[in-house]
Amino acid sequence: MRLFRGTIPSLALLSALILIAPAGATTCTPVADATGVGVSLISQPFPYASLVQTSGQAPAALPNPADELVNREHAYVSSSLAGKLGITNVNLDWSGPNPQIRLWIEQPATFANWKSGTDYRNRSSSAVFTVVGVLSDAADRIWVYGKRNTSDRDSGEYKLFATDTNNSGTRVYTSQSFSDADADGILDGVSARAFRTPTSWRQITQNGATTSATSYCEPDAVGSLKEYGVNVADNRVAALAPHGGVTESGTSDQLAPFVTTLNAAPYSVPVNTWDVQGKWEDDQTQKRWHATATTISEASSPALQAVLDQAQFDPAAGKAFRFVVAFHGFTATTSSALEVSVGGRAAQSTKCLAVYYIQDALAAAGLDRHEIAFIIHDPVAGILDVPDKNNHKAGRRDLKGTEAANIVNRLAADGGIQLEQSKAVRDSVTLRTAVAAGTAKALGEVINGTAPASTCGSL
Repeated sequence: MRLFRGTIPSLALLSALILIAPAGATTCTPVADATGVGVSLISQPFPYASLVQTSGQAPAALPNPADELVNREHAYVSSSLAGKLGITNVNLDWSGPNPQIRLWIEQPATFANWKSGTDYRNRSSSAVFTVVGVLSDAADRIWVYGKRNTSDRDSGEYKLFATDTNNSGTRVYTSQSFSDADADGILDGVSARAFRTPTSWRQITQNGATTSATSYCEPDAVGSLKEYGVNVADNRVAALAPHGGVTESGTSDQLAPFVTTLNAAPYSVPVNTWDVQGKWEDDQTQKRWHATATTISEASSPALQAVLDQAQFDPAAGKAFRFVVAFHGFTATTSSALEVSVGGRAAQSTKCLAVYYIQDALAAAGLDRHEIAFIIHDPVAGILDVPDKNNHKAGRRDLKGTEAANIVNRLAADGGIQLEQSKAVRDSVTLRTAVAAGTAKALGEVINGTAPASTCGSL
């Protein structure tokens, strides 16, 4: 096998419509049929030693075998399949931007997942993967990571073939297994279809007009991944919810108060938005639809491409906007923890100002200014803790969002702000609105040149 690594696919190729779609599925327009895809399982680390690279470059450093995101999100495709998906090469650095695709398991047609009581729901399986390698192979084929143990929930194998059952009302995480009797490396009894865009449907607002388009039919009646883009022809601010809908619940809802605050006086700043809304239920939504922020490819998302279809704020640096804010969610150590991690490569003073105005919004809502524990990450200054009213510090210390490859920084001339929020914050309308509106006010003050001196010492 030969491994091709280099540049990511062109915008023109990946913005085109799908080339592979489920035969016999509910008719969608436009849609085209192609051959099925064989599915193979790989172990971590991937055996680079058996591969030859056309570039002559050494392989990128192997990912950590214990990295759950790598095991769950990464995939390799054959050169034959890559050609049909419009993928010519991928990023040499597997941790950077690479194409996202959708994989639908055509056979078996459904997988029985426990819902509650004695109720099992038969679901058609599909999921998003990030393509990190193209292997020379004449067959249409995809490789995903296999389970590392019987209870592993963070692998491509589990998210595609999950068949959770129960023991006295407690969910037991398991997946269907498949043989490889002919030893060709492809799972027997499994066929799949691949789509070059992870989202099946998109809505785009641009030049005052709103249009929508279907790329392909969702194979499951309950699960879906859709995207919404708004291009306001103003390159100062963009707000993103890359894992919106139910994927990281509450983040899509933060776009409206963020936009409203910046639209209003004294700022009057229009805001571009990109919102990817996923749903699945059965507690698998996040695992199926999540793509790590550093690997998100603009070329894979037609709505995001439409948002970027305007004059760049800093053409020399290739930066589309002055500021970008991304709303994210994480699972805290306790379900009631009120924590927000403020990261990204925006100036520390800007991030501190965002926290200061969030605290103002909390007080205005009749809450304690220190209702939420904040941790502010900065690539230069390091970590600044802002404990809550009980002197509790944010428990998660790793959600920095400071990587240059992170989409929130990649698009922003003056750096991005990544807001990682615990579920308790996102579940509260008051709290999530305060986070959105406070951050918007901070950017409005910076843009207007009316921002106070650094508030980092006043938090």
